[in-house]
Amino acid sequence: MKQFASVSICNLTLHKSNSIILNNINLDIESGCLTSIIGPTGTGKTSLLRSIMKFEKISSENILIFGETIANLKLSEIARKIAFIHQDSVLPGGLLVKDYVLFGRYPYLGFFENTNVQDYTIVENALNQVNCYKFYNRELITLSGGEQQLVIIARAIAQQTPIIILDEPTANLDFGLSAKLMSILQHLAHDEQKTIIIATHDINNAIKFSDKLVLLKKGKIIAHGNTEHAINNSNIRDLYGSNVKLTTTLNGETVIDSNY
Repeated sequence: MKQFASVSICNLTLHKSNSIILNNINLDIESGCLTSIIGPTGTGKTSLLRSIMKFEKISSENILIFGETIANLKLSEIARKIAFIHQDSVLPGGLLVKDYVLFGRYPYLGFFENTNVQDYTIVENALNQVNCYKFYNRELITLSGGEQQLVIIARAIAQQTPIIILDEPTANLDFGLSAKLMSILQHLAHDEQKTIIIATHDINNAIKFSDKLVLLKKGKIIAHGNTEHAINNSNIRDLYGSNVKLTTTLNGETVIDSNY
């Protein structure tokens, strides 16, 4: 395994209900990169993310975080290394935005510790990074779906972990907000040297903003590497079928289109 990898996965296999969900996954994910995992529905993307978080019943010696096997890490220790955003994050009612983002600070508090001025400064900075400071004293449930998703990202930023993992972060967002969110994640990877890992069906934004792509089909990696290397017509058709192809837009961007 390469020493520069922040997340290393070696020979990972996951079984559920007598089915193979992940099949001999080998993958190194670098710091300072936005890595997107793409593939059809039900191909194991979420299970792969959950395995990294130690949420699945696997041989956890197969996954290393900064060279240390997760078998040796408590969930509280993982929470100080990885911020994880679920596909369907539950947003509590009656909670102000500032207090929700403050949840990101709790992995650093002991049983009898309270948050302090520094924690609220971190919250303010996180909200500023996603351009949501204006919602600081708003009730979370009064925000639009897209605004709520940006606040969820702010909570992950406030957690101040070197790794952020997101499951379908752009689901149910319009095109503009999807691109904005991906741009924020790209900034976190490049400018703050964080490891950003997402599972997504938003293929064209994944191609545009990602440094690395992982193509997952039926629990197996069929391609992995720099976006330019991983994305070609052969791989895309293997992943999604013969009616899918790559095209180039007028401004030179590579996008995926279909003949359906």
